[in-house]
Amino acid sequence: MPFWEFPQWCIEKKLTHDNNCRSDIYPSSRINKIDQVWVDILYLMAYLILCVLITTRLFAKSRNKQSIIRSVILYGLLFIATFDIILSLANVIPQAYATRVINCTFILVFVRTLRVSWGQIMRVLYRSSTLFMIILVYWMFFMFLGFVLFSTNENQNDFDGLADSFYSIFVVFTLSNYPQISYQYYD
Repeated sequence: MPFWEFPQWCIEKKLTHDNNCRSDIYPSSRINKIDQVWVDILYLMAYLILCVLITTRLFAKSRNKQSIIRSVILYGLLFIATFDIILSLANVIPQAYATRVINCTFILVFVRTLRVSWGQIMRVLYRSSTLFMIILVYWMFFMFLGFVLFSTNENQNDFDGLADSFYSIFVVFTLSNYPQISYQYYD
């Protein structure tokens, strides 16, 4: 659906029917856009079909505890997405925001390969949490050290506050623009 939707900034600025939001002035977007009301109606129809498929799968296959829990979770997500779309259709919110996240969740739940890969990634991230904490402590230490040592330098403002220190250490840590920050303090 995102291919046929107006961009978020067009919707927020109410430019959907203005020439400023035409698809022919943006590269790689020659597809005509559908009005947001029709996009929301298409989402509701797709969710209705999804409800039928979930119910059919629940009754066609053997029901166990895992399949029932999964179906209940999917019905809950469908309810939240439908409520979000109804709020959008009632002009309470400019666009259905939660629907975008829930659609990605549906893809992860229904495509087995993605679900297995996502589970493996989450297990690796969980097992690496100690390493992430060590890196974060290391980062915070050098952020505070840079703030204490270099905050009094009048010529440079890379370590004026903790937020500036955090950004400067991020740049140094990732080596994205290392000379800009480090060479200034050698004088």
